[in-house]
Amino acid sequence: MVDEYAISDVYESEINALIRVSHYRNKSEIINDALRLLFNTTPNLKIDAAIQMYENEDVTLNRAAELAGMNTIEFKETLKNKGISIKVPERTKEELKRQLEVIDERRVHQ
Repeated sequence: MVDEYAISDVYESEINALIRVSHYRNKSEIINDALRLLFNTTPNLKIDAAIQMYENEDVTLNRAAELAGMNTIEFKETLKNKGISIKVPERTKEELKRQLEVIDERRVHQ
């Protein structure tokens, strides 16, 4: 991840002015507010970012749907429409066996 960025001198001056007049405490607050506004007014950017994060395995399907502002079914449909395959987590036989044991234990205790 790139942690550096460059902004124009005009934006830098405006940011510093907003901090001086106490609209914001620091640059991070301004950047977070600007990105929140950007994503809220341009939903396709939020969706594209969520898809990229999902494809890169940075987030789960459910988390990506949440970030995109969708439910899981809507997000799956969006992936399908864009020709993106849904990733199924690989599990070992041992993991599957343990999951079945947990399900069986819960049934016994009901």
